[in-house]
Amino acid sequence: IENNLPKDLVATEENQKTIDDATQGILDALTELEATKRADYSELNDAMTEAEKILNAPEGTYTDKTVEAVQNAYNNAVALDKNLPASEQAQVDSVTSALEAALADKDFKADYSEYNEAYDKVQNIIDNPGKYTEETVKVAEQVMDTAGAIDKDLADTAENRQTIKDATDELNNMLKDAEETADYTKFDEAYKQVKD
Repeated sequence: IENNLPKDLVATEENQKTIDDATQGILDALTELEATKRADYSELNDAMTEAEKILNAPEGTYTDKTVEAVQNAYNNAVALDKNLPASEQAQVDSVTSALEAALADKDFKADYSEYNEAYDKVQNIIDNPGKYTEETVKVAEQVMDTAGAIDKDLADTAENRQTIKDATDELNNMLKDAEETADYTKFDEAYKQVKD
C-alpha cells in the first residue's frame, strides 16, 4: 500500500472523505492480509518430532500408558489442518499443549528381563505338570497367583524396581525348590514286558 495522501489537506468535507476512504482501504487490506496469514506450527512440529522418537523407540522402552497417550495426542496433531489461518492459532496451541503434556508425562518402562525369565520357567512347570511333582505344580500355581500377577507395565522407579525384584525373587525361590518327577520310562517298558 502506497501512501499518496497529501499531509496538508484542508479540513473540508471532500478531503475528510478522501482520508476516510484511504483509511478504510488500509483497514480492508490489513483484514485481507490477516486472512492470508497462517497459524504458527513450529512448536507443534517440534513436539511431533519428539513424539516420533517415543513412538519409534524399541518396544519396552516406555510404558504402554506412555506410548498410548503420546500416540493419541500425536494422532490428533497429524489430523489437524496444517493450513489454518492465524485467527485459528488457539486450535493449534491446544493440540500442541496436549501433545506436550503427553510428552512431559512419559515414563520409561521398568526392566522386566529377569522377572520374565523366571516367570517363563514357572509357567513351564504349570504347562508341563507330568514332568514335575504334584506339590511343585501346586506351589507354582500359587506363586503365579501372587508374583505372576504384578503389573507388567510399571514405570522405572525405585519402588517399582523393588516390586519387580520381590516378585522375581519369589519366582526364583519357587524354582529352587521345584522337583521333577522321576523318569519311569524304562521301568514302565520293563513292567509291560513282564505283564505281557
